Amino acid sequence: MAPLSKVFSWLVVAGLVVFSSPAWSVADMLVRGYQAGSDGYDPRYDRFANSSEFIGDGLDFSGVGQDASGHWATMISSHFFVTAAHYSANGTITCYDTNSLAGGSQQYTILGGTVIHVDGATYSTDIYVGVISGSGASTYYSILDSSLLTAGTSLLVYGKPNRLGTNTISSVETIQLTSGASVVAETMSFIYDYPQTGVDGEAQLEPGDSGGPSFVQVGSDLVLVGTHSGNDTSSYPYLSADAALSYYVADINAAMSSLASLYGVGAGEQVSVVTPEPSSLVLLGVGLIGWFAIRRKRVA
Repeated sequence: MAPLSKVFSWLVVAGLVVFSSPAWSVADMLVRGYQAGSDGYDPRYDRFANSSEFIGDGLDFSGVGQDASGHWATMISSHFFVTAAHYSANGTITCYDTNSLAGGSQQYTILGGTVIHVDGATYSTDIYVGVISGSGASTYYSILDSSLLTAGTSLLVYGKPNRLGTNTISSVETIQLTSGASVVAETMSFIYDYPQTGVDGEAQLEPGDSGGPSFVQVGSDLVLVGTHSGNDTSSYPYLSADAALSYYVADINAAMSSLASLYGVGAGEQVSVVTPEPSSLVLLGVGLIGWFAIRRKRVA
């Protein structure tokens, strides 16, 4: 696969390595049409507004958490989570039971984890698998089969601070994450865009979103499709990129087995992959976090 000629910046908030603009800070995920009320929330897009207007009302986000520094973790089994390798969670994850901050929460202690590296590949991916202690989480997510990870698939995009937006996959590509002239990661990813004009609800990743999840909705269930890796806001349409987890299921399962042996928890746990009928996918209406550069490669 020959690299495309376009090279663009990814906001990767890990390591504070400056590639592009020297002025950055963690920001809330951009959602078109967002309007905060007097309580600081937009009830349509803020999970903890705890409103029936929330676009994710009735869906279970209790398997999504953050550590004390705001790094993301999304549970894929009772004891294992995924996030971005360049912005991985550590310490303790807090997951809220409901869409109300007063509704209770669960804290999980992270024991360790590993970056996914495919056998024979030159570079590691931007996918990190972590393991937690104790009895584990009660909520975790299956991963969508790669056969349905195609242009036009509708997404629910979860980002800072606990905000939900929508978008649509525009392409599936191999992304190279670079620091200066050096490639530091290469990951099969899906891209979604944010044009200069569009419809309310469209999401665009911002610094601090790396490692957060994107889902598809299947009936009343959430199915995980990716973890956020980065963006390009150099010109319209802005672009966001997620690691396409379904391409790495075998490697994720192998990592889970190794971590289970190392830490003595989660033995036998593996990722569940689902292949729903395309008609059961809910249509949602719209079609890095450090400073690095990205090279894009089209899927052959």
